[in-house]
Amino acid sequence: MLKVVIVDDELLVRIGLRSTIQWEQNGFEIIGDFSDGHKALSVINECKVDILITDIKMPKMDGIELTRRVKEINDDIKIIILTCYDEFDYAKQALLLGANDYIIKSIMEPSDLLNSVLKIKKEIENTLKKHEELDFLKSEVESQKSALKKKAILELFKGEFNSVEEIIKNLKRLGVEFAYKHFCLVCLKIDNFEVNYKKIDLVSKRVLRDSILNIINSIMTSNYNGIAIEVIDGTFTCILSVNSSLYSAEEAGIKFSLMVQEAVKSYTQITVSCLISSGINDIKEISTKYENTINHLKYKVFLDCNCIITHSDIETFEMEVNNNIFDREKEIYYYLNEGNKERVKEIIDQEFSKINKGKASLSLLNYICGQLISILNRASMEIGYSLYNNNEFFNIKEVWDLENVEIIHKWMVEQYTLISNIIIGKRLNCDNDIIRDAMKYIGSNYMRSITLGDVAKHVNVSRTYFSQIFKEETSENYIDYLNKIRIQKAKELMKFNRYKSYEVSERVGFQDSSYFSKIFKKIENKTPSEYIRDIKIEL
Repeated sequence: MLKVVIVDDELLVRIGLRSTIQWEQNGFEIIGDFSDGHKALSVINECKVDILITDIKMPKMDGIELTRRVKEINDDIKIIILTCYDEFDYAKQALLLGANDYIIKSIMEPSDLLNSVLKIKKEIENTLKKHEELDFLKSEVESQKSALKKKAILELFKGEFNSVEEIIKNLKRLGVEFAYKHFCLVCLKIDNFEVNYKKIDLVSKRVLRDSILNIINSIMTSNYNGIAIEVIDGTFTCILSVNSSLYSAEEAGIKFSLMVQEAVKSYTQITVSCLISSGINDIKEISTKYENTINHLKYKVFLDCNCIITHSDIETFEMEVNNNIFDREKEIYYYLNEGNKERVKEIIDQEFSKINKGKASLSLLNYICGQLISILNRASMEIGYSLYNNNEFFNIKEVWDLENVEIIHKWMVEQYTLISNIIIGKRLNCDNDIIRDAMKYIGSNYMRSITLGDVAKHVNVSRTYFSQIFKEETSENYIDYLNKIRIQKAKELMKFNRYKSYEVSERVGFQDSSYFSKIFKKIENKTPSEYIRDIKIEL
């Protein structure tokens, strides 16, 4: 609703103006009526007023002076003058000062006042519409300009330009000029990316991105010369034009990064980590430095949040480490398929223990994670598991969205546990809760001398009934199933541990090594010694 103020020194006139038309039904709200201009002016100073209806002749401050003062405060306020015949010269003065209409009080009808305020209302609405259209056009132009700037900067980063002169001319046309011929790049990445950026809704993501860019550009405008863009989700790259007579590229990058980190944390309650390139003495070198700097940003996994990594720091991270995870791939895959989560976790823990926080090889981390993800994907495809139910599998890129080595380690164990649980679930795929519980019990106690009666007692049914339903559900009798589980565990021990045949038989629940060999050959079509010989050849 449009806000209206009425000013007239006659009480009856003010009452009449309030009651002569239905203000609210026509989109107006009277926020006050006053007997002189002084009182009205104090309200107009404090409140948003759209229309002022005022008499001309009043004590203390007349309508002419009130009109002049109101227009000084806010020229957008519309004014209707109430006048008598002998005051027409005053009305002309008020119109010259900016009043929008006048009405002669002695012959005024309610429709006259209503028509006047409705006409003004339409003018206000048209003006607002034009302002909205103009703002929209300005926003579109600015959006197009920002998009062209980003496109030009990305072309500079990727080296996709015909000549340096062309890219400088193009950037200058878009309002980007570099004051100095020396540069450095600063890459910033949002910490806790998974929580702070990846999982938030699109509107919040846009607000956060714009806030960080505004902070970066504000600091750059006040203290530096350059430009910044979001190159990929949650990662921003700034080109700093550096005055080399004042400080080195690295010094400039550190100072800039510290200021950005402090402001981002203060205004958004999140932190960013920064990586600073070495100095750039020719704009043509930016594309090469950009690629290196983006790649080196991965080193933040070895550090805490809100860190700054310089080009010289990178050298301290690399160290030669011999790794044999490829040799253990078959072992991991075997245990994964056997549903042995504990053993799989133990191997993963051993591999990650080779990476020392603070000083480690990025290539080693990448290699370990690459091999582990390859095994995960192989197992996922075999069991028909699809990540996010959209036919996607695990990707090494997911690792680099995580914060540090500890979180990557934890994530890897969680994924292997997930796949292992699915494999176990498929193996125990049985609608009968009694048989499923029995299978779990056998899987945990196969190495003991457990009888059919022991298992029946565990699941609280009679021995005869359990024997019957077990055969119905699994298509094999209890002792054959138990022997199959024991032989599977025996193969596991023989494949990756140097146990003798009689030691293996004892560990998996066979009291007689000869009986063990007999059952082993029955199930595997080879003796334990033949199996050990074959896997040595295979490995």
